[in-house]
This record gives sequence, C-alpha cells and structure tokens, in this order.
Amino acid sequence: AFARVSEVTGFRFVNDGTPSEPATATRDPYQPDSYGERWAPVLVAWTNPGQIPDLTGPTIGIGGGIAVADPAGRYTYVSGILFLDKPQIDDELSHADPRVREAALELKRAIVQHEVGHLLGLDHVDDPTQLMYPQAQPHVTDFAAGDLQGLYALATGECAPTL
Repeated sequence: AFARVSEVTGFRFVNDGTPSEPATATRDPYQPDSYGERWAPVLVAWTNPGQIPDLTGPTIGIGGGIAVADPAGRYTYVSGILFLDKPQIDDELSHADPRVREAALELKRAIVQHEVGHLLGLDHVDDPTQLMYPQAQPHVTDFAAGDLQGLYALATGECAPTL
C-alpha cells in the first residue's frame, strides 16, 4: 500500500524500524526521548479495539496526520498514525474461500491505501467509485481519478521548512 502511494505521489516513505511506543488514541508528534530532536515518525501498528476503541465494530483501520502550526498559523502534518485491527483482518482473511483469497487480500490492501490517504490529508468523498469513499467497495481496489487528483494536490503543495 505504501509503495502504491509512493508511486502515485512521489512521496518517499522510510521504514524507521519497530517502535517502542504503544498504539494510543492520543499521540504526541514530538517525542525527543524516543526519537531524538525530530518529529516522531508515522506510527503504523497492528492493534485491536481494546487498545484503540475507534476500531470497534466494522472499522478495520484508522489513519490520519498530526498537524502543528508554523509561526504564521498555517497547519502542516508532521507525523501521523495508521492503526489496523489485526484480529478482524486475520478473522476475515482466515474465513475467505481459497478461491477468493487473493481478492480479499487486494481489498485489505485497498483499505490500507485508503488509510494512507487520510494520513496524507485526504478526507472521505461521496462517490462510491473512489477509494476514499467511507466504506470499502469490493470493486474499488485502487485509487480512482478523484483520489489521484487529491493526492496530486497534496504532493504539489508547499513544504514547511520552518517546522
């Protein structure tokens, strides 16, 4: 999913390794004791509704950026989270008929791409043919034209070097 987002945006994602911090609904984007004098990297975590109550029910993933204001009051994402409900994903994949297992995996990858879209700043849309529609659609497994336009706008936005 991250490779696909990189392909369509040009954003480069770097794996900083396994974090020591737990998945939590509230996260400080600046943790110098854990990450040094820089913004905390995006936290990607396999978790469960016991740790992240927003994963209760049919929600399989949550993604979002963490923004801070620069001296001029403009907000910029500096970190973020992507939490995936491991028990629910494992359960759904284990019950998938072997003949449709690849399609089930493709749909889960699309859900992760959707959450990475949120991480970068995309919101939900009203069009069920777009990946950023609020509910997964079995026939939508990749970014569609509207999603790509939104990602392009984000990828060509201004950087905030003062942050």
